[in-house]
Formats: sequence, structure tokens, C-alpha cells
Amino acid sequence: MPNPQKSANGCVVSQMPGARPVTYDEPGFQEWFRLPVDPTAPGCDDKDHMDSWWVPCTGPPRPVNCEGTWGWDGGWSQCQSESVCEAQTQKTRTFTRTKEAAHGGTCNAPADGAVETSVLGCPLLGSCCEVDTNEKSPSGDEYKQAQANAPPTCVQNVNYKIITEAYPDACADKGIATKGTLSCCIGDGDWTPAIGSAASITDMSVPVAHGGYRNCKSTGLMTQKQTVYGQCNAAASKKTEIPCEYIGPWNRTTSAECDSNGTRSYFRNTKNSSKSTNKQEDCNYAESWYKSGGCGTDGKQWWERKTAYGGTITLEREARDCCYVGEWTTQRVSSWPPTTGLDVIEASRWNHYVEGWEGWRYIDKNIYGNDVNTEQGLATDSGDPHHFKYYWYKSRPTAGVCDESKPSEKSEEREYYCNTGRCRYRPRYYANAYGYPSGKHCVDNYVKCSEDDNDYTKAPAYNRDYTT
Repeated sequence: MPNPQKSANGCVVSQMPGARPVTYDEPGFQEWFRLPVDPTAPGCDDKDHMDSWWVPCTGPPRPVNCEGTWGWDGGWSQCQSESVCEAQTQKTRTFTRTKEAAHGGTCNAPADGAVETSVLGCPLLGSCCEVDTNEKSPSGDEYKQAQANAPPTCVQNVNYKIITEAYPDACADKGIATKGTLSCCIGDGDWTPAIGSAASITDMSVPVAHGGYRNCKSTGLMTQKQTVYGQCNAAASKKTEIPCEYIGPWNRTTSAECDSNGTRSYFRNTKNSSKSTNKQEDCNYAESWYKSGGCGTDGKQWWERKTAYGGTITLEREARDCCYVGEWTTQRVSSWPPTTGLDVIEASRWNHYVEGWEGWRYIDKNIYGNDVNTEQGLATDSGDPHHFKYYWYKSRPTAGVCDESKPSEKSEEREYYCNTGRCRYRPRYYANAYGYPSGKHCVDNYVKCSEDDNDYTKAPAYNRDYTT
């Protein structure tokens, strides 16, 4: 028996002739048939024998196109890179097939698990190492560094500011320095003069030539200096206003060489010092000699002065030669000779006198030192020769050392008178015998003259008949 075969009409919507083919997944009927090889064969004409029949069928399945997705919002990942610096980052996405193509459907989508990359919107990663060499921080103390053929200098290690270091040792990998050195100034700390040292003390009583110092000023402040290395300004090598000991010079409290108590007092200014500011020393004080009283009648003058030594005051006295001058001896003197040339006081008609003098005398020596007028006081003496010159005198007592050339120290004062007219001398005997007045007589008045005046009337020895 032949095998059944499907009708070429395929699956149709009904068993009616001319029924249309079913569409996708539409139920219908499929006609099956078979053709006998020998229609005459037994059974071919049985009533249950069928040559065609209908079988339920379904239309062909609808074609299914493949489907898939990149993910939400395009499925792009974050921008990233295997390198952490100096690289272009990129983003990726992976396609996932959610439905495969079937029943003749098409598939233009990427394969399941397909990966896409993109740099769109992804940044270029920055430098692996970025350093600001202008911003530095010390990484240690300043230190002295030797130099070839030059004095030592000062350096200090510093760290530069690391702005970016993408991963540990990135700067080292890139050969970018993160450390350096700075020029600096360093001192040895050998500050001189050292506080408390001899050089820090100014003692004005010790001359520089004898080892004294003058580093500490009168304000009690000094400037210290140290040895410095490197880039140093002037201020680095010195410190000012450092307290120190100042001992000023001794000054007298007074301008006197020695004070009246026989001591000298001194003061001095000090700063930051325990030394004394005052001292006293003994000295010999002596005031000027002064007269005590007047010159004594013995020609001695007492002199006194105050002396002192070490606070002990003494009054010293000593007698010195002086010139004692007493009072003038004066009296009422008869105005003989009448022709004196002086003003006389007439107490009565027969009594003429002069006041203010002690007396009068004829000169007894001529200018050559020879005796003259020897008749004075001798009634019988001829008085050869006769010089008609006399003087008024007054005397006063003197003692000690006097200078007769000084008017104030003379023991006698004289006033001389000379006569140049006609004059005569009568001894007392002759005058008594013949009734003439005795003594020297002149016609003209005497006139005032000097002690050395030699121009006056002179006469030889007496002759009874001689008239000058």
C-alpha cells in the first residue's frame, strides 16, 4: 500500500474546495491522500477504504527576527583605562541577545556578548606626576656643606609640593624630582663677645692699652657677632641689644681738687653691674692763707688757713714779717722861721703856729752827703757851712719789714723848702752881744722845693761882718 502524502494545497482554512491556505499559526486542515498501485487489488473497494482524508493542521509559524539590547541608557560603562595616568580613557558596552531569529526571521543585531568601545566624552588622563617646585617645605635642619675651592655654604633639604602623583612612586618612574635643596644662612653660634666674658665687660678704669675692652656701651647693651656661611645678610652675623656689664669712668662729685673735709668723692655710672657707684679717698685740702687781724707792733702778721685730711679739719697759724705802721706824730708847731711859705694859724698876734706836722729842721747833709748847718742846737757853734733849706717832718713808729720807698710804709714824711734870696746867720752869742736876733734870717720867703733840689742860698762859715 502506498504511503500517504500531503495535498499540495497545504494547510487550508477549511475542507471546502478552494479554501485558502492558512496564515501563520492559523488552524486549518491538511488533506492527505494515497494512490493505490493496483486499484483492483483486494480491499481497494472496501467501504472503509479511503484514498484521501483531512488532518488538522496549523499554519506555519510566524517568522521571528532576533532581538537584543546594549543595556539601559545605551549600556555604556564609566570611562576607564587600564593606565591611571597619561592615557585616553574609554567606555564599553556589551550586547545581549534577548531573542534569536526563528522561522525564517532575520537577524541584523550584534552577536550575543559583542563588545563596543568608545572614547566619546571620555577624558584624557592627566600627568602621572605633577610637582610645584616653587612651593617648598623643609624636610630637615639647615646644615653646613663643604664646597670645592670655596668656603663652606649653607643648604637645607626641602620637599617640593606634589600636586599629582597618580600612583606610588609615579614621580620616581617619570624621573621628576620631588626633593631639592635651598640656599640658606647658617651660623657657627660662636657669638662674641660671649656674655660674661672679659671682652663683654667695659670697665672705663682699665685703658685699652692695658687690656681693657670697649664692646659694652654705656647703655649696658652690646652687639654680638658670629661666623656665618651661605646666603646671609648683614643682620645674620650679629645680634644687637644684648645686655652686658658697663662700668663707667670715675667722676668727681665736685670740681675741687680736694673737698673741704680732706676727701675726694667720686661717682660713676654702671649698667648690669654689681660694682659700686661711689667711692671716697683721702686728700690734702688747704685753703688760701688769710690775715688774722692786722700787722702787730712787733712787725709780725698772723696768717691762718683751714686744712683737712681724711675728714680731720685743722686750723693752721703762722707769723710772717710785715710792715707795722703806727700813727703819725703831729703837734702844734711854732711857725718859725716866719718866712716859711706855709699857711700858718694865728692864735694871737704874737703866736703863729702850724698844725699837721711834728716839727721842722734845717737839712744836715748836702746832696753830696757832707755835713751842713752844724749850728743846730749849739749856741756857740759857727754852723759852717750854712744852707738855707729846711723841711717840715712828721714821724710814725714802724716795725718789721717796711719799704721806705713806699709812701704807705714810710716812717717819716718830709716837705722841703728852699730860699734863693738874701740870707744871713747870727750865732746866739753874737746876737746876744749886739742885740740882734740869732739864727738864720732871710729877706724873702722860702718856697717849696724837692729833697734833691740844690738851687738855694748857701753861705760859708760865720763872719761878723759878713752878710749873705
